[in-house]
Amino acid sequence: MLSNKKILTVSVLVLLLIPIFIMFLLSTDDEKAGDRDLRYQPLKGETGGNHGDDISVHTAYVPIYSHVYFGDGKPYLLTTNLSIRNTDLVGEITIKSVKYYNTKGKLVRSYLEGPLRLGPLASKEVLVDEHDLKGGSGAKFIIEWAAEEGVERPIIEAVMIGASDLRGISFVTTGKEISGSSKRFIERPR
Repeated sequence: MLSNKKILTVSVLVLLLIPIFIMFLLSTDDEKAGDRDLRYQPLKGETGGNHGDDISVHTAYVPIYSHVYFGDGKPYLLTTNLSIRNTDLVGEITIKSVKYYNTKGKLVRSYLEGPLRLGPLASKEVLVDEHDLKGGSGAKFIIEWAAEEGVERPIIEAVMIGASDLRGISFVTTGKEISGSSKRFIERPR
């Protein structure tokens, strides 16, 4: 029969070995290692080929806030996560451009060098860091996308989030399709 001291020693050893065994299992699981890397990956467009030049192009406007004002007019800095989500179960869409404009309507930057195909139910994100103040409180994204007739329209939203000094804020804005010639709007000289 085992003494209480031996049972206690075995119990402590088992309790110490369980976390080590779990860490070993997690560290050797190379197949799922990519799933755990949740860091932001910038958009990458494709080069060459025909990416929907013969289908209709749609333009979405998404309001963005690099900051909001609080108290006596102090700016509260925000990080923006733009999300483009293909809602179609079988059809793909092509993201033609993702452009970021400031409060005065001037182009700050373009996030795509070439078109980007977005497969069924796939999503892509664009991140604007909270310390990137170039957009201002009236910033916006203009997204051009194309798809064959009958493909569901994507959901294009932006989540703004900020946290400092025990305060936090988050809210969502939704993209709105705008009419007119998107080429004329996007390429108009300033």
